Amino acid sequence: MKNIVQDKDGTAMVEFALALPMLLSVTLIGTEFALYTTNHFRASQVAATTADAVARVRSSIDETDINDIFRGVELSGNDISFLTRGRVRVTMLELKARSGTDLTLVQKASWQRCKGTLSTPTVYTVNETTGMGPTGSQIVASTTNPIVFVEVQYQHNPIITFASRYISFPNMRYTSAHTVRSRSDQTLSNRTSLTGSAVATC
Repeated sequence: MKNIVQDKDGTAMVEFALALPMLLSVTLIGTEFALYTTNHFRASQVAATTADAVARVRSSIDETDINDIFRGVELSGNDISFLTRGRVRVTMLELKARSGTDLTLVQKASWQRCKGTLSTPTVYTVNETTGMGPTGSQIVASTTNPIVFVEVQYQHNPIITFASRYISFPNMRYTSAHTVRSRSDQTLSNRTSLTGSAVATC
């Protein structure tokens, strides 16, 4: 009986077997958080590159230019299914007369275009005085400096399914703004007469 009590063969294996589930859980959740952080970076890059691309279009801007830029968003975000789990909204912000009869200069959205099926609404609208953007960090256009404002939202898709049962992964939201480079006319033309879903309306 004494020998049986003192026999410790297999103790390490039993201890490892007991600790393994927790060790695996910590490892998998750590992997999920790493992916979530990476997707945050990807979403911020979509916002920055989209704003820059729209701002760089010279001379005039057309619906086909917007579609080409959104095609780039689709290709760059294909591995994270951006267009099915996210949404990008482009706003052209200008300082313009309030109306044809009221010449008071105010901040106005000349046009907006969107891409992506995520149905979460925007939280940023244009204020005639303070412009557009997060409270305390609004962007305003001037008569000589129109602004491209981009908002990106993305919903993370956990690869470790059980992680979402215990951990909340809030939707990502990023904004970016760029001054239009050398385009004097901000009117969004439609020279090829695109219609329906070919026009990326919001």
